Parts: sequence; C-alpha cells; structure tokens
Amino acid sequence: MSRIFVKEKVLGTHNWPDAFGAVEFLRHEHHHEFNVTVACDVTHDNRDIEFIMLRMDVKDFFFECYGCDRWIVKFGSRSCEMIAGELKLWLQQKYVGTEFTVTVSEDEIQGGVTK
Repeated sequence: MSRIFVKEKVLGTHNWPDAFGAVEFLRHEHHHEFNVTVACDVTHDNRDIEFIMLRMDVKDFFFECYGCDRWIVKFGSRSCEMIAGELKLWLQQKYVGTEFTVTVSEDEIQGGVTK
C-alpha cells in the first residue's frame, strides 16, 4: 500500500474572537496564505485517486463551502484545525471508505493536522 499527497495554497482571512493578552490583535480579521496538504492511502501503485482530481476537489471544497471574494476565502473565526476537519469530512463523504489526513497551516509556519 502506498500513500499519496497533494498541496494547495489558499489566500484567506480569519480571526479569533476570544483572543486575549499579548495576542488580542488576533480578534481582528487578518490574512494568511493558508497551505493545505491532503494525504491518503491508495491500494495500488497506479493510484485510486489521481493527483489532479484530488487537487481540484480541494479547490471545489473551498469554493462550495466558503465562497470566494476575489479569490480570498473568508474563514470567519475558524482555526486551521477546524478548516482541516471540515475538509477531511467533505473528502470522506466524496470518497467513501478512504481515510484522509489534512494539514492546514498559516504561511507555512504553524498549523493543525487532523488525525
């Protein structure tokens, strides 16, 4: 068994309404380049899911679930972990029986990973 992955970059904004103290500024909407990595197992070396199709699915998820304002995705108060969890669930509904690992990071510096 092999594992494949794809990566996408999404320009977006979010905020953390409950931020306090030294990071209180995060209450305000701010932007990041959100870096998304999706990985899954495949059952043979000719892939069950084609790379390009999986990348298109990731783009479709952001458009269908969040919409875009001039290609800027507005995530509201969602954290990287929340976005990753929502994408994982969406992909698992599309590819029933396939387990995905999704990583969403801010500016390739920090982020969250689904399990």
